[in-house]
Amino acid sequence: MKKNSILLFAMTLIIEFCFTPSVMAKEKKVKYLGHNYRGEVNDKKIPAGEGTMNVNGLLIKGDFDDHSAKDAEVWRTDYMGTSNTTFEGTITYDDSNNIVLKTGGVLKTKYYLTDYEGSTRLVRANPYFVKDTLKEDRVVNSSNFEPKELKIPVDYQIQLNDGFEKLNPPVVKISYSVGLTHVNNCNGQKIDMDVFCIYPRNGFHISDYKDGEGRIWDYDQDPVSKSFTVKYPNGSYCNYSYYHSDYKYDYNCSWEIHYPDGKIVTSKYDGKNEVIYYIGKLKLSIPTNQSIGSQIDFANCFYNNLKKEKFTTKYYSNLRWIDITSESYNFEKLSNSEVERIIREEVIPFIENGEYEHLSYNVSSGYYINGKFFNKKQEKAKKEAEEKRNHTKAVAYWTKRFGFNPETRTNGQLISVGRSFKLLCDWYKSSSFIWFDLVKQTGSSKCYQIKNGSILWGHVWVTGDKVSSVTWYK
Repeated sequence: MKKNSILLFAMTLIIEFCFTPSVMAKEKKVKYLGHNYRGEVNDKKIPAGEGTMNVNGLLIKGDFDDHSAKDAEVWRTDYMGTSNTTFEGTITYDDSNNIVLKTGGVLKTKYYLTDYEGSTRLVRANPYFVKDTLKEDRVVNSSNFEPKELKIPVDYQIQLNDGFEKLNPPVVKISYSVGLTHVNNCNGQKIDMDVFCIYPRNGFHISDYKDGEGRIWDYDQDPVSKSFTVKYPNGSYCNYSYYHSDYKYDYNCSWEIHYPDGKIVTSKYDGKNEVIYYIGKLKLSIPTNQSIGSQIDFANCFYNNLKKEKFTTKYYSNLRWIDITSESYNFEKLSNSEVERIIREEVIPFIENGEYEHLSYNVSSGYYINGKFFNKKQEKAKKEAEEKRNHTKAVAYWTKRFGFNPETRTNGQLISVGRSFKLLCDWYKSSSFIWFDLVKQTGSSKCYQIKNGSILWGHVWVTGDKVSSVTWYK
């Protein structure tokens, strides 16, 4: 019996110790440090446990312990103005109108999407959020808790075209700073809110953006134009721009590729006449009507050569000639063999199928084709000498037939009575545009019109093979 009494007494002490009035939490409405509080308190009416406190318009809901609250949520009451921001984390407070948002907590601010700039209509009722994890304590009150301007982050995929999408352009993280906008409609429902808004952009600009590959990007885009420059760590770059409207289209692109051996290849193209390559000391011009000049081909040439050990441009089946100029070489003064060497060593290796039998490499002094260079002056002299030999031979032939050189006589002297008509026909057939049209025949005599093109010069009567009479109209 005595043991049972002792055990009962001990249990009573334990219960009284655990539930003394000084530590028992009770839910009450109290004013603490000048702030209205509703929630659990201890026997001294100090916040202790779950509750909500109003610090001059900032509402704090959380697990209170005297001058702090953990797992707290903070927001501004509507009667103080806009309420777009909340804080989640630990706070501390005192008898002032300030509270301290502790490091590691998260500020979240709502923003919405409108359909265009200046619109007062929300596209959807559900908001998006900008989140900011605090890296240091921040003192706030009801007047500065809500931001007047918000930086809204946007992930933008750089959009390239004309074949340059193969460059794998980056997704760029940017932000737009926006102020509050008053909106009054959402999907036909009337609303009355001051909120942060963002709208679909028609234009986009970045400058000196470094991507994960170490490339530096500049980019501008609007509804009718686009331009970009990308610079590679080794010095290679590409510069592109285009403008397109109902009345005008302009395209310009240039690029430069740097190779490990120090060689540089530069190219440019305006989308119209020719593609130009600068290779070493030479400038290569390829007409765009030979397919190699299409915009996608030009982009592929850059992309495909970026990681090669040396440059090569693609060969196209209708490529027929390449024009070559140079500020370092005077082709007019170089020997044929030296020009051949330059083309063979400094041009052909950069063209796929560069020795194609119908492909001509043109310089100011001549052209290279089928493995041989032909000097224009020398070829002209050879042609003139050949023509002179042929002419001398022809003069001798006709002099023998006429008995004199017919080139020294006029048409009236050649087409004369007694002349062989067959000889005249042979001569004029080979030497001029004069011909004879038969228009009349009487017995053994025939009458022919003398014509030069469509012009009638006269007529001639022929008996047998001999001219019997001639009449001239002019």
